Amino acid sequence: MTKKKDKQVIYFDDECNLCHFSKDFYLKRIKFDATDFVPADDSNNLPVTIPPEYKSSDGVILFQNGRFYYKSDAVLKLIKQLPGWKFLYYLIYIPKPFRDFIYDLFAKYRYHIFGKRQIPEQNKPE
Repeated sequence: MTKKKDKQVIYFDDECNLCHFSKDFYLKRIKFDATDFVPADDSNNLPVTIPPEYKSSDGVILFQNGRFYYKSDAVLKLIKQLPGWKFLYYLIYIPKPFRDFIYDLFAKYRYHIFGKRQIPEQNKPE
């Protein structure tokens, strides 16, 4: 679990309903305020600059303890913090290429399954 002084940043797809559901699910179960959620396309308000290799693709990005985690690594790091869900962190022992393949497959169809949010024009990043 992250110490209170160590703020973590989760970059997510602001148009994704699944991302918003996951964010709400996470926040209801965490008992401290050490997490910032930032839309990944909001380049004007990024607390920590996202590395270029992560910017161009679909995926949750976690900045924690001075390091970036991406795709399945990020999700598993976040799951590890959830009371009652920590047992799922053992999925980390599945080889990363396979975990990320499943993640990419799910990410590819998330709008079809969960839908897409409409962001008002005045709130869209430039």
